[in-house]
Formats: sequence, C-alpha cells, structure tokens
Amino acid sequence: KSNYKRLTTRMNASYNVSRRLTVSNNFNLNVVNNNGIDAEQMVNSLYTWLPYWNVTDVSGNVMPAVGGKYSAYLRAEQEKNQMKQFSVNAQVAVQYKITDWLSFKASFAGSVRTLKKYFFRPTTLLSSTGHTTGYDLTGLNYSWRNEDYLQFNKKFLGHKVSAMLGFGVYDYHVENAQVYGMDFNNDYVWTLNNATVFPVSKNYSNQTEHGMMSVFTRASYDYKGKYLFAGNLRLDGSSRFSKSNRWGFFPSASAEIT
Repeated sequence: KSNYKRLTTRMNASYNVSRRLTVSNNFNLNVVNNNGIDAEQMVNSLYTWLPYWNVTDVSGNVMPAVGGKYSAYLRAEQEKNQMKQFSVNAQVAVQYKITDWLSFKASFAGSVRTLKKYFFRPTTLLSSTGHTTGYDLTGLNYSWRNEDYLQFNKKFLGHKVSAMLGFGVYDYHVENAQVYGMDFNNDYVWTLNNATVFPVSKNYSNQTEHGMMSVFTRASYDYKGKYLFAGNLRLDGSSRFSKSNRWGFFPSASAEIT
C-alpha cells in the first residue's frame, strides 16, 4: 500500500482599502506523505517473475525469492520507500493609483519546501552476496523575491501610450544531505542507527545559493490599432555571472503596421 496522503489548500484575497489603494495576497500549502516503491526494481521484478509462480504459499505467507528472483508483491510489501514533503508559497502585493493614468505596485513573495525520504531494503530482497541498504535524504529549498513597478497608461484621440519602470530582487537557497548505510544488524529496525557500514562515496551534503537584481523598463505606442511600436530595456546583475562581468544589458524593440 502506498498510503498516499496529500493536503492542499489555497487562499486568495483582495481588499479595496480605498478608491486608490488595493491590497492582495495569496497563500498555498501542500503536504504529501507517501510510502512509494523503487520503480526500477519493481519493473524488473514484474519482468523476471514468471506468471505461473505463486506470490504466496498455501498458508498465505509471501513467497521468498525463487531462483534469485523476487515477486513485485514481496518487494512492495517489505521494501521501505517513504517520502514526506511540505511546501508553502505566499505573496503580498500593494497597488496605489497615483492618478487615473499612473500607478505604483509593490509585491513580496516567498516559498519554502522541505523533503524527507527514507529507504530500506531488507535481507528478504537480497541475493546470498547482497547487502541490506538504507538511506535518509533531507532537502530544504527556500526563496524570496521583491518586485516594484511604476506603470503609466494613457489614451487620447486614438493614441495609446503605455510605459513601465520596474525593479526586482531575487534570492534562492538549496540544501541537500544524504546518509547512506549498509549491513544492518537485523530487518526489524530500519533506521540508520542499525547500520554498521557507511560508504563515504554515498554520503554527502551540499548547499547552493544565488541571487539576482534587475532594473527593467518597457514602453509601447499604439495608434488606432494600426501602428504599433514597443521597446524593452533590461539590466540584470546575477551572482551566477562571472565576477568580472556581473551585469548584463538586454535591449529589444519591435514595430508593426497593420
């Protein structure tokens, strides 16, 4: 049984504080708990277990390996492959209409995601020379961003002029760690305090983070839907760029006559 359980909830709200001021927010929560399977090993068991082999004996007990092969049922019943995941995303935005054609909007958003995986393969799923194995994997991801916009929109005598000036800051962080153990003392305790060997090559931890800052602007002109002109300018500074060239400038323009 996978015992798959998932809880998801979302909340969106918008408040008209005054004729010119609007505040909005959204919130999303996701929780997953799953006792899954090793898909590769499961497919291998389905292919190698002959169709006329029983998966249980006359007493209803699960059959052990036959000729070094394991039934998918045995693998699903006795292999531990649990996953727990939690994630939350939230955003708050404030918009103020300075005039009927000029407005300012500021938003802040953040997200957090955690992951926990447990795996254990007991002696009942091993060949005579195999090793009981297990691992504990943890992950943490979080990020935040802030974006601010000054927007201009004006219509007059068939002309439509739009412009936007924006600023953004973004930050991302990722952490992962795995503890891998072998040769467990028994099959009853499948947490890693029961393992006796910890291969260095399979145990690791890592951490990465990067950030970006952006300034951008866009302008467009439309005359009665016949003449369309638009231009974009963007200046990005990123920690992923080389130290000697942290900033990149990205312009673009377009024109259309219909």
